[in-house]
Amino acid sequence: MHLYLALLIVYSIGVIGLGIWTARFVRSSSAFFVAGRSLGPGLILSSMLAANIGAGSTLGATGLAYRDGVSAWWWVGSAGLGSLIFGAVVAPRLWTLAKAHDFYTTGDYLEFRYGPAVRAVASGKPFFSPAVTAVLVEDYVRQLQQRGLTDSYHLLTDREKEVLQLLAEGRSNKEVATLLTLGLSTVETHRANLMQKLNLHNTAEIVLYAVRKGLIV
Repeated sequence: MHLYLALLIVYSIGVIGLGIWTARFVRSSSAFFVAGRSLGPGLILSSMLAANIGAGSTLGATGLAYRDGVSAWWWVGSAGLGSLIFGAVVAPRLWTLAKAHDFYTTGDYLEFRYGPAVRAVASGKPFFSPAVTAVLVEDYVRQLQQRGLTDSYHLLTDREKEVLQLLAEGRSNKEVATLLTLGLSTVETHRANLMQKLNLHNTAEIVLYAVRKGLIV
């Protein structure tokens, strides 16, 4: 066996083993996402360094230094200075808010600070104000009445309703399959079935239907 391959296997086994061992200490979502908010300054600094130091700041910066000289320091130095300023000025305030309101992610803070609309848009999901949603619902009901049709939502299976919800939130077929632990072909079948039952023809109509039904806001 090649030496590099052997080292890679040993490293992979070590990472998996470490993950299994540390999983014993995870008892809550807070422990999983933010280590129970118990990390000291040293560990937090190490985590930030690990996130910033990689091939881009080692091999990439070395190449820039060879080409541009000392000025290439700014490639890594700017990230370092930014991390120090963030850690000294911004992070303490965010930590206080996060602890008080039980935030885990940046999205939690964005929703707290600016409202659910900003969080939805930042994550690529559609968002409609209550006024727009009301107009869409009224229009949907009027169209059903004009065509003499009834809503076929009740014909969907529980799984089809789950798929509809996720698709309306902007998830791809592959993401839906991962979230629901299903095969991609199974999700595609559910999607085709629910579209046929609801007389929908594309993703835009799925989103619009979900808004009119109040499944997403």
